[in-house]
Amino acid sequence: MKIIAEIGSNWKTMDDCLMSIEKAKEAGANIVKFQLFDSFDLYGQPSLDIPGETPFLNAQWLPKLKEHAMENEIEFMCTGFSVARYNMIDPFVYRHKIASAEMTDINILEALNSIGKPVVMSTAGSSLDEIKSALAYLRRVPVTIMFCVGDYPAKIIDFRKLEQMKNYLGDSYSYGYSDHSIDVLNLPQKAKDLGCILIEKHVNFTTHKDTNDAGHSLNFEEFKLMCAKLRGEELTILDTEQYANVMMKKQYKRRFIATKEINIGDKFLLDYNVSIYRSNITWHDPVSTFRPCDLFNQISITYKKPGDVISYADFEGDW
Repeated sequence: MKIIAEIGSNWKTMDDCLMSIEKAKEAGANIVKFQLFDSFDLYGQPSLDIPGETPFLNAQWLPKLKEHAMENEIEFMCTGFSVARYNMIDPFVYRHKIASAEMTDINILEALNSIGKPVVMSTAGSSLDEIKSALAYLRRVPVTIMFCVGDYPAKIIDFRKLEQMKNYLGDSYSYGYSDHSIDVLNLPQKAKDLGCILIEKHVNFTTHKDTNDAGHSLNFEEFKLMCAKLRGEELTILDTEQYANVMMKKQYKRRFIATKEINIGDKFLLDYNVSIYRSNITWHDPVSTFRPCDLFNQISITYKKPGDVISYADFEGDW
């Protein structure tokens, strides 16, 4: 089984792309994948604006990206979205990827059949007959058929469709799973248990939150955890819990909050200058709301403004 880190549109500079290759390898991926297209490739209209904040990948970057992937001992992949793009990509890849929307483009299918390299074909939104028709055009190449749901993020994922595909199309093909959900552990593992030899997941290893794919991508820690699970590593509750409920633990949970200005030397008094509310800022070492005796009538040694969380560092005490 191989794991694909789909970088997709989660980058803004070449340095983002190079860093993402390194992070994909570090997290445990076998393959790192990019996308090469412009608006004409998708819509036949060169001036059409595509919503989002990510620029189009520069084809001149392909040699550098390939070289960097080789240096990091990870396979480089890049989806094309036209015959011309696949010809640009071909010198740099071992296998080609067909996105779900392009599966019905017979020009692309014929071109990849002529190139002769292995093909990974996504099938979201396609009927069994459409998939079978596409495979007829790819008769000269080995094909891995990727079960996926093309919604971003995917919410309804019924693996009975994968079983239906396998029964209908037979065992002449390999099968994989392109997971557009934001689930880290259960859905990828389910796909592996059903015999998928390729697992693809969107990832965002940058700090950018406004890229086109950011909303349905795993960060580095989440993707690393997924890879470990798929590799059969035993994960403890501590392994998983450190990446779960993150914002609840460090911000949203109700804590002791200053409701008035508290100056150095003031006492902390419940329902006078301190009460229990949600915080709209992150905090460190907050006073436990289950131990009000630790706080009240203590003397503040720091200045607190309304909205600040009260921490144990804000007073001297023996607790």
